[in-house]
Amino acid sequence: MAVTSIEAFIGSPGTGKTYSLAHKVNELLKNNETVHIMNPTRSSRNNLRKAFKKLFLAGEMSKKDYNKTFIANNVKHEYNQTRAQHVFIEESAMVDIVDLYAIIFIAQTIPDVHMYLYGDLKQIEPVRGESILKTLIESSISKSDGRNIWEFVNQTLYKDMPDSLVIKSPIDWQVNLNVDVTVFKKNYRLQNEYFADYNDEYYKKLISEAIF
Repeated sequence: MAVTSIEAFIGSPGTGKTYSLAHKVNELLKNNETVHIMNPTRSSRNNLRKAFKKLFLAGEMSKKDYNKTFIANNVKHEYNQTRAQHVFIEESAMVDIVDLYAIIFIAQTIPDVHMYLYGDLKQIEPVRGESILKTLIESSISKSDGRNIWEFVNQTLYKDMPDSLVIKSPIDWQVNLNVDVTVFKKNYRLQNEYFADYNDEYYKKLISEAIF
């Protein structure tokens, strides 16, 4: 068969993307579903490991499923080996579109594959190639808008977007699916620090706390 559904979850740092991903994976593992998580960096992998550990220590995740996350969450390009039915791409703004194409190609031999894209378009792009998340959001901008993708990101992204929307997958993806997009707007990290935005005062506080 092939990929049968794609969901995207986007938002700034601190809006709960990692929390959402970890709980979704936990739910799938409880139902004996197979999971593959692609990470672009060790940092994103380790952040997820911490999230899974919290679930385990809180008694929300079984020891068996917690052990499974070390295999599912320790990969970038090994989908051909796991061939899982649920594929998570963490920090999808930092992952090259070629990696997505590779998964879609392999998925043609796997029944009923579901993809979940998590990321923040304001993250650094891949060193080479095009960002998965960038190609998706860029395809949704109306030609009459007149802005390029980075003008859109700077002026509109998250703030003026609806909490949920449906975007037709880019033609180049060749999956002919609608992508259900959830936009995370409430920033728990900033709320806990009593800031409204990632402004100069926030970074001054961050730097002052990091210097001894």
